[in-house]
Amino acid sequence: MLRNAWPLIVLILVGGACGDGDGPAADTTDAVDTADSIDTSDTTDVADTTDASDTTDTVDTSEVEDTVDASDTAEVEDTSDTSDVADTDDTSDVDDTTDTSDVADTDDTSDVADTDDTSDVADTDDTSDVDDTTDTSDVDDATDTSDVDDTADVEADSDGGTIVGPEGGIVGDEAQAEIPAGALASETVISVSDGPPPDDLPSTYAASGDTWAFEPHGLTFALPVTLTIPHEASATGSLRLLRRDDDSDPTWEEVAGASFGPDAATVETTQFSLYAVVRAVGDEPTWVDGLLTWQLWPVPVGATTWQEADTYCRDLTWAGIGDWVLPSIDMLRKTIVGCAATAQGGACAVRDGCTSYSDCWSAQACDAHGCPACGGAMDGCYWDAAFGTVGCACPGSGPAVWSSTLVTDHPADAAWAVDFQRAEILPIDRAVSANMTVRCVYCPACGD
Repeated sequence: MLRNAWPLIVLILVGGACGDGDGPAADTTDAVDTADSIDTSDTTDVADTTDASDTTDTVDTSEVEDTVDASDTAEVEDTSDTSDVADTDDTSDVDDTTDTSDVADTDDTSDVADTDDTSDVADTDDTSDVDDTTDTSDVDDATDTSDVDDTADVEADSDGGTIVGPEGGIVGDEAQAEIPAGALASETVISVSDGPPPDDLPSTYAASGDTWAFEPHGLTFALPVTLTIPHEASATGSLRLLRRDDDSDPTWEEVAGASFGPDAATVETTQFSLYAVVRAVGDEPTWVDGLLTWQLWPVPVGATTWQEADTYCRDLTWAGIGDWVLPSIDMLRKTIVGCAATAQGGACAVRDGCTSYSDCWSAQACDAHGCPACGGAMDGCYWDAAFGTVGCACPGSGPAVWSSTLVTDHPADAAWAVDFQRAEILPIDRAVSANMTVRCVYCPACGD
């Protein structure tokens, strides 16, 4: 019975599948049309107004095939499907060869691999690229003018000067000019040279070193340069720095702001000229010991005979004082410290009231007294600490300091002197200058 019923079942099924062809049911099985019927909600189509390649969607070959689909009779009459005709911006079409959302689209400006992408980290034109060889902030960039080592990059000139450019540099040896970067606008030949101590100073100053020329004279700088200028004074606070424009300028002017170390003065300036370190006369150092005012040395007085020493003191104006004299042997013995035999009141009998070589001097008490050479407290010298260490030549020979006290019975025309390196009291021929010097004293109550 089932075998006889089979044709009828088949006929019924076939008949049901061939229902009314005018209804919309067939359109719902069309896979293409189903997507078309919901395409009106595609919000990305409306926003894709900047997609320059969307205009080519009108030739979307898959869309054209929708309108000529011979098997889809409902396609033409589907008045509710507005996206087939108007969907010129549909960027979601998978088959669209110009779809700008395609990762491989070479025109896609958002493509990570796009060689024109200005935000690409590897882009060789990217000015923010850390590895960019033209990055002016690169510390290793060969053209980086902020390189600290560039400031010392100077070049010798054939005329003996040094070429310094905008990067700056240091010129000179004993005296120096330190020029910072940016002080010069272009390359300039700089020179530093010394000449003799100035001999045309105002009467209120005395030279304390050579004259130094920083050239070109009158050169000005955009930033201050630091000058280092040697001097010969090392135990005084009376130093001053003077300048004048050049050799034709007759007027020396005091430079404000200079500082003075033991060997050199330093100052910042924006102009080159002639410079000299000097002492201010009337402000020289002294040591007052009771009735005695002693001259303190900025530098020891050069080798001098007794007569030269005597003249030096009588002509000296120091700390505003003009009545300086050679000290007597008693005055000098008062300044000996550390050797009892020759200090004031010691075993050596030489003094102002006992000047005879044969009667007052003995080698045992005044010379070979057991105080070792350079055994004194002031760098080896046996003198008062108030004198400092300037002029003490230990280890070495001398200098011995002249006294005004003459030897009364010596074979030579001699005067008494004190060798402070050995604490010795000696008769010295007044014509001798080697290893001899002078320290003047002021004593208005002492008389001549």
